[in-house]
Amino acid sequence: SGDGSVSTVNQLTQAQSLISYTGASSDSFGGAFISYDDPTTAGLAESINLDALFPTGMVFELRNTSGAVSSVELELTDSSGSTASVRLIGVSGSAQRWKVLSSDFSGINTTQISVITFLFKGQQSGAEILTNWGDFLFQPIAPTSTANLTDFGAQRPTLGIIEPCTILNVDPCPGNTTFNTVPNSSQTSSGNFSFDFNLANGSDLGGRRFAGALMNFSDASYNATGNIVLELRGTGQTSSRVNIILEDEEGDQVIVRVTNLTSTFKKYQITPALIATAGNHSFDLSSIKAIVLLVSDETTGSATASGSIEVNTRGMSYIPSIPTTTGQVTDFSATRPSAGVVEPCAVVGQNPCLGVLDT
Repeated sequence: SGDGSVSTVNQLTQAQSLISYTGASSDSFGGAFISYDDPTTAGLAESINLDALFPTGMVFELRNTSGAVSSVELELTDSSGSTASVRLIGVSGSAQRWKVLSSDFSGINTTQISVITFLFKGQQSGAEILTNWGDFLFQPIAPTSTANLTDFGAQRPTLGIIEPCTILNVDPCPGNTTFNTVPNSSQTSSGNFSFDFNLANGSDLGGRRFAGALMNFSDASYNATGNIVLELRGTGQTSSRVNIILEDEEGDQVIVRVTNLTSTFKKYQITPALIATAGNHSFDLSSIKAIVLLVSDETTGSATASGSIEVNTRGMSYIPSIPTTTGQVTDFSATRPSAGVVEPCAVVGQNPCLGVLDT
């Protein structure tokens, strides 16, 4: 509600979340919701069939961890916007479970549920419940480390930037049609790069307020069955947070959060055990194709945040820029090199090349 009431959600594990609520008045409300609607598809409310997915009902485990919370409402919203709710009563400091059937809800289409909400109501201060339900994807937090930086020299990943496309629902995004959320980026060596971000240049429609840098392993994937260690620092309106997104060859992703970013460099370690807690059972950590450093309105807490992220690593592809000089032209007469032409091979990956494209 818009009266100064506050609700927060802290996902602790794949299945557990801590929901906090402070209500300012008797008609205040707040809570946490799960939405199946894709905001990028205007006019279409994606949904799930509750009857088919949970024919024997949904089971929730709740525990009161703070405040005088004895009940909470479970509200369902269907694709037409109609809502219905039930009250889960008897919430206490001990974990208890409630079984809820589709038939408990009236006046909505339970075959087209787009939102599930845990809802607090009324004037309360510091109310908290711990929910335990489902096998949701989880974003674990990367711990700091004193380990050596990961050397990507065998893969030589290239640097790119990540900006939202100005055109909705287009993949890939046509060239030169992105919002300028990364106004500047820089790579000073094979072990350092940085990018500036300005989320004000993005758009709220479709969640397009993000900016990032990409380590692209297009030539050879990286086997992360060992550890990944990066050194990061941030300045400006980062809210001390940045997300590290790992993507495998099939496009499956794991998101790891950095939550204590400062203006001083710190190393962060991503282990296979940490990746496993994310709950994406399809993710192949032996074939990493991209590592993305991403900030957004979600990580910064502001749609207009600006700042900079700098990364230290090892082994990236890097072509240095050479300045002009007034020195003498080098004389190669002692070695007498011959001239030749360079053209791409007609067969991808063939070495030695047996035929070229006539470029």
